[in-house]
Amino acid sequence: MEHLYRNWLFFAVLAACMLTIHGLVMKMSSGRIDGLFFTGAFNLVAAIVLLGGYFIAKAYGLAAPVKLDASLAIFIIILGLSVGGYDFFLFNMFKAGAPLSISLPLVYTLIFVLTVTAGLLFFKDKLALHHIIGLILGAASIFLLNK
Repeated sequence: MEHLYRNWLFFAVLAACMLTIHGLVMKMSSGRIDGLFFTGAFNLVAAIVLLGGYFIAKAYGLAAPVKLDASLAIFIIILGLSVGGYDFFLFNMFKAGAPLSISLPLVYTLIFVLTVTAGLLFFKDKLALHHIIGLILGAASIFLLNK
């Protein structure tokens, strides 16, 4: 199992699967409940499950101790706000009647373009020609999906 933690692609596939399930369930439930309550409730459930898993793993010696400092607390707050905001806006996008097959790929493509741009600006990531072509195609897909 240890070798899986060294392979980021494994986690990328699992994350994509989880995000797909997330989008499907959001779409199915969007017309049935208030967005603020719903996103708050399922993010609370996620926090309880993940923190519970951490404490169980820690009890068995499988999790590293956590040392919180001010800068880490700021990251946690920003991540919480961004995930909560993402979920809230996604929920309301579906509540407004967005078709799943167009809106979710559009959101993911926008995430792709914005993340690559942030990587270039803040982390000085390098782009090869195929990355640039992918960005152009991503921008074209946003334009085409929005027509």
